[in-house]
Amino acid sequence: MNEVLNCPPCFEDLNRGAECGNSRAGIKAIMFGLKSDVKTFPSKKPAETRTKLEDHVITTAGNLEMKPGKRMYKFESKRATAELKYTLEGESGGRSLKASLAAYYNQFGGNIHGFISTIKNKELVLLVKVGNNDWHLLGDEDEGVEIETFEAGTGKQTTDPIGADFLLSISGLEGATIYKGETEQLLEEDSNTGG
Repeated sequence: MNEVLNCPPCFEDLNRGAECGNSRAGIKAIMFGLKSDVKTFPSKKPAETRTKLEDHVITTAGNLEMKPGKRMYKFESKRATAELKYTLEGESGGRSLKASLAAYYNQFGGNIHGFISTIKNKELVLLVKVGNNDWHLLGDEDEGVEIETFEAGTGKQTTDPIGADFLLSISGLEGATIYKGETEQLLEEDSNTGG
């Protein structure tokens, strides 16, 4: 039986990155919003047109648009306290990727507890700016990002950190999705007032 490939494989050299310059580890920026508040998701490049390795990192065309009166929000975290990871999941022949965003919020107040109470049973959409300035889009029209773990504490000693660690994740991804659209207008509530 011949296997039907809906995404043709391709290969090219994987050269080493530059050995000079600053570390690009960590996260530069995080934006979040409810998946139900998204009006339009950007389109993805069709699988049959992917002819280079970089094409398999799904690059979107167009902008993410929020519904009228809705917007995305910033999550501020120190660069060294947030991390985006992609891991393989599933069995051979049916593998996919899981994206996980671990972050730390350095306050133990009503805002972080309110945030968790609001999202604990909801799906989110995230835009995560990584060290090379790419924005990774997590979530689409089919599935959103969900909270996986959350732990907040006051600490016992005066030297202990006070704040919240949490992990957001989404499974079943074909690959990483790089968002090429506008970002700043997503933070403006009235950016899309048309019907």
